[in-house]
Amino acid sequence: MPDFVSKFLYPLYLEGRDKIFVTLIEEMGPIVTFQEICDAFETAQLSRASAVATMQFSPLVQKVGPGLYKLIGRNSSPIDYITAEKRKQRASTNTEYGYTMEGEIIFKINIGSMGLGGVIPVYGLPNIAGVWKCYVSGNYLADISVNDSFIWRLSSIFKKLGINLKDRIEFRFNVWNKSVSVTKIEGNNNG
Repeated sequence: MPDFVSKFLYPLYLEGRDKIFVTLIEEMGPIVTFQEICDAFETAQLSRASAVATMQFSPLVQKVGPGLYKLIGRNSSPIDYITAEKRKQRASTNTEYGYTMEGEIIFKINIGSMGLGGVIPVYGLPNIAGVWKCYVSGNYLADISVNDSFIWRLSSIFKKLGINLKDRIEFRFNVWNKSVSVTKIEGNNNG
């Protein structure tokens, strides 16, 4: 598709999620990052899940690299790719594992962009797969799910804690009653 079509005709006929994506491309350049797309959707009062669905299913979106997207048919150069790659917000996960004398499993991690969507990787944890009752400040908040690769259903917990990119959190899994407490580690600068 010629560049003039994507530049001049798409905005005339688009609505909703696709229009947000195309507008972002017009503002940021031919290649945008995962985080930039999510931020644009949140600014438009739409969820991160809606942004992810757009990236996966919109016929207008083309993935050009890990966490990098462009408008299908839009020309881009290697310089555009490098520029967008430099804008990606990175956070080292810096995972730690430990145990308490009471038998709790402690897991600490820095939150990356995937984590902001309510899913974090947990490679290396012992087999604690299943559904866990999650507590924040001693109050039950929600059930979360764990398998051998991820913890998910964390969105409401992270919202309650005010979690942002690069924040560090701690999970304390109580294997005796299948509960987990989640806390934000304050004063942590893992940028």
